[in-house]
Amino acid sequence: APAQANGRFPAAQHVVFGAGEHARRITFRTTFGLLVSDDDGGRFRWLCEGALFSAPEFGPTIDPSVEIDARGRTVFGFLYGLRAWSPDRCGVEEDLPLRGRQVLDLTTTADRRVIYGIETPLDGPQWILRGDSEGTAFTRRGQGINNVRLATIDVSPADPQRLYLSGLDATLDTPLLLRSDDGGETVRGVPVPTSALGE
Repeated sequence: APAQANGRFPAAQHVVFGAGEHARRITFRTTFGLLVSDDDGGRFRWLCEGALFSAPEFGPTIDPSVEIDARGRTVFGFLYGLRAWSPDRCGVEEDLPLRGRQVLDLTTTADRRVIYGIETPLDGPQWILRGDSEGTAFTRRGQGINNVRLATIDVSPADPQRLYLSGLDATLDTPLLLRSDDGGETVRGVPVPTSALGE
């Protein structure tokens, strides 16, 4: 039979590493699904896009944000919610409260016990999400962030409550850097040097 593929050049785009008892775990996000190793890259298991998203109409160009939590799950956010590949590699778990909500980026604290994400609806405020590795559903933090289009979120390695977010001013279409010192409850702007904007 003829071979079939998703039409994209096969490549690894992003890699994340586990911590603690799962320090030997590696996950690659690729253009053809997820690859996970439990032995420092000795062997990899593959999960195709169809198993990840369970909906071929999403198309072949979804590149989910990926993290590994303290339970060893590979957690990924995408256009229609958040899911996790179970540690035993036997199934994909879905965070039902986030079903149908766009989760654009994920990050974890150094111990992988807390996961932060950003929810980026097409209309209305953007949200910081917080969940943990014990199975608690993700919740929105603060009052939402208006007039921005968020792109990334990261946790400071020095302080698990300090978050940095980047994005664009929705009105001026200029770069923004935001910071929270209380786990996303409040957010303030950080001045961006002119040199960082290429001017």
